[in-house]
Amino acid sequence: MTHSPTDAPSPAVEAPREAPDRRPGGRRLQLRLTQSGGRDGGRRLALRVLAVLGVVVPVVLTAWYASGLTVVFDGAMNLQVAQNVADGDGYRWDYAARELFPAAIQTSGPYIFLAAAFIKVLGTSELSLQAANLVFVLILAVSVSVGLRHWALLRTVGPSIVLFGVPGALASGLGGYGEMAIAALAISSFVLLDMAATTGRRPALLTAAAAFVIGLALTIKVVAAMALPVLLLGALLVAVMRRGDTRWWRVVLSLFAIIPPLVLFELYRLASLKGDYVNWWHEQFTAISYQAGVDKTTAPAKHGLAKMAEHLHILSSNVGMPAEALGPLLVLPFLALAIVIVARPTAFLTRLRDRGVVLLVLASVYAGGYLAWWLAVTPTEKAWLRRVAIGLVAFAVACLVLAGVVIDRLRARNGEGRLSRGVVWFAALATTAALVLGVFAVKPTARGIIDSARADQNSATLTAARAAGKHAHELAASGATLYGIGWWSAPAVSLYGNVSLQDLSTVKDPCVVTKQDAYVVWDWYAMNIANPVPRMRGYSFEPVPKESTPYAAVFRIKPGPQVRCGR
Repeated sequence: MTHSPTDAPSPAVEAPREAPDRRPGGRRLQLRLTQSGGRDGGRRLALRVLAVLGVVVPVVLTAWYASGLTVVFDGAMNLQVAQNVADGDGYRWDYAARELFPAAIQTSGPYIFLAAAFIKVLGTSELSLQAANLVFVLILAVSVSVGLRHWALLRTVGPSIVLFGVPGALASGLGGYGEMAIAALAISSFVLLDMAATTGRRPALLTAAAAFVIGLALTIKVVAAMALPVLLLGALLVAVMRRGDTRWWRVVLSLFAIIPPLVLFELYRLASLKGDYVNWWHEQFTAISYQAGVDKTTAPAKHGLAKMAEHLHILSSNVGMPAEALGPLLVLPFLALAIVIVARPTAFLTRLRDRGVVLLVLASVYAGGYLAWWLAVTPTEKAWLRRVAIGLVAFAVACLVLAGVVIDRLRARNGEGRLSRGVVWFAALATTAALVLGVFAVKPTARGIIDSARADQNSATLTAARAAGKHAHELAASGATLYGIGWWSAPAVSLYGNVSLQDLSTVKDPCVVTKQDAYVVWDWYAMNIANPVPRMRGYSFEPVPKESTPYAAVFRIKPGPQVRCGR
């Protein structure tokens, strides 16, 4: 048998061999490069893990702490509305006439609808009542982490510093109020603008997202309007700094993304209120003007520096730091930023492209404006810690970013000159001093969490509040009529018991209660803010110990001895 030449096996084709590196130390160099690449990959993975833990750990700790908290006062009223929305009963609370969109409810929009969604799915429980709060806590933690993405250490500890170190942040965030939601949405919007102005691939789209987020915030609380000038400033920076990547008119058009959330919610309100819509807004404008401190018909008792000093002392008492130390700490970071801008304005405009500087400017402008309003404009009777917590959150974020920028400048070795280096050192000093505020604040916050966990204080209060709600529900089921006195009466008891309370202060004839099995629910706030026991002309109140708990006492209502009722 013969074989053709083509049948002969062909020799194996060998792959070309790479010439050995005959340079001195060549193999060792390649080995070191390989090991270096492996170390860099491991380092990046470790930093990502730390970044995730920097968000997860404080959020989980906050969720654990929230699981034993009682929703309080205004927060309970807000969640009453969410409960009724979940039940399909409309945007109303469970007090007095149960009107739609009651004026006492100051938090609305996505917060209410998100809470209603959790209540609808999970029922009324500690988890569902805190779920919306925890969503905004998570948004804030993620936003802080992304805003500090250039500095590994700050990114890891930043969310914890903001959540646990800002006075009032945790309390207002878990109380059912809307301040944490506003702070979370504002900071997330500023982070989006920072990305749009520096490294984002689609700056116009990121600007639109930032505007949309501010629109959501405006539907929650009107005080979110203080972020509008910052949004415009951020859009201007995007248009100027990214003019090679996008057209300026696209950035302008992207700002219109703020409109859809506002229009949708107002259409919902209009459909609910119908003919009362205009009157409702007229009353709201009056209330907003008063609470914002711009109502000219109400003259404040103090003006200018005297009012600022009084509000500073109020804040110092809440923070636990002397006003003489607190005042300079609040001013130093803004002063440092101003000096940096004035000292070398041309260089600062160039520095806007440095990492974190745009976010530093936006957070500083927002925090400075908010703190100035709270100190100098807001009515003294409304100078609460939870109202200034939004500004303090932005202040903390600005301080953290300023710390990162200072670190970058101290690491730079480009011989900028003695003046610039001195300014950087001043900024470092200001940042360190401002962060002392967080150290002072985090100590009582952490101690409060630990002490309440050890003493089981929070869960005991929650148990008492739930027991009070159960008693109220049983009384209502038996045919009794339950009352409060004033618009602020026993909202948590009403929430936990899922019962409606009437307002005794609107009953003009005390003899009406003779035809009812009538009781007044007197909760912890009424005992400590008003009187230990209810007092009202024309009525007498008889305690009912078996229906009372440490959180709320129940009193049977009878006409007073001076009242004569007919048959």
